[in-house]
Amino acid sequence: MSFEEAIQIIRDFVTTSRACSQALRSLKPNTEIRVMVENRVECALFYKDDQIHFETRLAESPDVEFTLNLEAIRRMKDMPGENMTELGIEIVKEIVAKNIHVRVCGTLLGVMRNGYLTIIRDAGPDFM
Repeated sequence: MSFEEAIQIIRDFVTTSRACSQALRSLKPNTEIRVMVENRVECALFYKDDQIHFETRLAESPDVEFTLNLEAIRRMKDMPGENMTELGIEIVKEIVAKNIHVRVCGTLLGVMRNGYLTIIRDAGPDFM
């Protein structure tokens, strides 16, 4: 799989997933997430003007970074996209399998203020 194909799979998933939309709407305006593809290509994921944006560029002041390997991206095609709880559980499974790495690159205060904890809360008790 080429990097262009990998980026397109991610873009298709995050822009059509109801769960992603719900999660990203919880973030404060101008909050961007860094998404790294195989530690080589950086993308910015954010919610603006009532829609999800996934752009191949440096994320501006991200609080959180997700690094996805190609296996995680292949599996993304089969991930549930309608329910935040199910999607969150699948992401955790990929983290345990070492296909996704998550890093807090901002401050703990930024994570708390920018809505990330709201996403976890909204995913519900089954996720927690």
